[in-house]
This record gives sequence, structure tokens and C-alpha cells, in this order.
Amino acid sequence: MRVHEHISLMTRRHNGSWVATPVWFVIYGQCLYLRTIRKSHKVWRIRNYPGVMLAPCDEHGKLCGDRHQARARLMDAGEPLIAPVEDAMQARYGERRTQMTEMMARQGTELAYVELSPLP
Repeated sequence: MRVHEHISLMTRRHNGSWVATPVWFVIYGQCLYLRTIRKSHKVWRIRNYPGVMLAPCDEHGKLCGDRHQARARLMDAGEPLIAPVEDAMQARYGERRTQMTEMMARQGTELAYVELSPLP
């Protein structure tokens, strides 16, 4: 997944169906990390069902590889790991991410960070 800019994050609804969302991510240590909007539906679904599936994809969500099971964990806002993850995200996505970050800050958007641990 390292060579892909996006992963398809598949989260589960109450009725058992899956919702796929293409997201930016970084690999840091043994886990993948992403940042999203705290009030998004995917955060709600992760809170209820932390078992997720991941697959490399393009920016539109078209899968480019195999699916993998993972466990998602919503990170606490003060976790020290967030700073190096932010730096890695900025290094990877550059100006596009800067523009998105500035837009979200102007709108007062609350953010959530997600740690994705691959399952064997």
C-alpha cells in the first residue's frame, strides 16, 4: 500500500453492509494512520464496529489491490503520536493537504485521527 496515495477504508453499518471511502493515509511504524472529520459517519461506524477492511485504491475509490482486515482505533486528541503522524502526512501530501487543512481550520472543523492495525 506504500506506493498508493489512497486506501479504501471499508467500515460496517449496523445492518452489516460495508461503506467504502477513499482516504489519504500514512504508514508510521507498524500501523496506518488517517485524519478525518470527527463528525463523519465513518467515525461513528468505527466507534461501533472497529473491525474494518482496507485496500489500495485510486482517488475515486476504485480498488487497485487486495482487501486486508484491520482494527481501527480512534485516537485521543492529546496523544503524542499525532504530531509525527501529522508531519508524515504533510510530507506525503504537501500543498494539497495544506490547502485542505487551512479550509477545515477556517470552517472550525473538528478532526479525528484513526490508527489502523493490520490483522494477521
